[in-house]
Amino acid sequence: MISDISGLGSLTNLEKLFLWSNKISDISVVQNFINLAELNFGSNRIYDISAIQSLTQLQTLYLWTNPISDISPISYLVKLNTFYVSNKWLGSQRIQQITSIRNLVDIQTLSVCKTEISDISAIKQLTKLKLLDLSGNKISDITSVSNLRKLEQLQLSSNKIQDISAMKSLLCLIKLDINFNGVVDLSPLRYLLLQELQATDNKITDIQAIQHLELKLLSIEANFIQNLSLSEQLAENNLNQYIPPPLLILISKRTKSVFESFEQQIQLSEFQTDLQDMSLKFKQKINRVLQSMNSIQLIPKIIELFQKLNSMEISQ
Repeated sequence: MISDISGLGSLTNLEKLFLWSNKISDISVVQNFINLAELNFGSNRIYDISAIQSLTQLQTLYLWTNPISDISPISYLVKLNTFYVSNKWLGSQRIQQITSIRNLVDIQTLSVCKTEISDISAIKQLTKLKLLDLSGNKISDITSVSNLRKLEQLQLSSNKIQDISAMKSLLCLIKLDINFNGVVDLSPLRYLLLQELQATDNKITDIQAIQHLELKLLSIEANFIQNLSLSEQLAENNLNQYIPPPLLILISKRTKSVFESFEQQIQLSEFQTDLQDMSLKFKQKINRVLQSMNSIQLIPKIIELFQKLNSMEISQ
């Protein structure tokens, strides 16, 4: 692994420099690389980034997993389009504030993770942002995100957020991660165009607000959901990726017709039994499950049924 990069000093025409995953601590040599457009110092031992303030042509900067505490030099990098920074480990120096990012008015991708920041008011001027990742911080107030109307991806996992009302104006938002927070109310998401929602380990009790979302991924484990009347509406979503086990209970009132449709498309293999006879037995088991639609035993019955199949393929 490289620790000394002083020998690069004569390469003043560099436009891209990738030195991630080394043991570099001193980056003073880069101050001469004024033509740099992309710089990757991810996963090193860098404390001081003052040398980068002269790199005014820089568009992409990666500083993830470093023991940086002061990112103020980036305020000079007004052409930055992409910026990733995160702290290295719990015992290291850590970033406390991000006020210097307010000058990055052209930035579209911003990731500031695993730091000590709690105030994100500086981001409200970054109206060109499309991806914002502020995971693993101490944020509770996200009012400032309401101004980021072009956001498509927002990651806020592992913070202290309870109120997400600021998100109701994010009409371009497609992917949202609020895992491991204290969110109770999902109603601000009601009119968004979300395709992916991750809200594991919060304090959510009611999911009525998401009934009309056309979700492809939904993760809401470890909450306090009580209202299960959404089965009919949630069945209309195109949940074709990961669905958490608790959502198996949200089988719609239309389940019988759905299963009848599926039955025609199920392919059973690795059985010596006659296919027609197996199909009949399968249908009988489904019907017994359907008769228990209002019972809390529905999930175990479905699981038991599918565990007994050696192979099953369901297609459109």
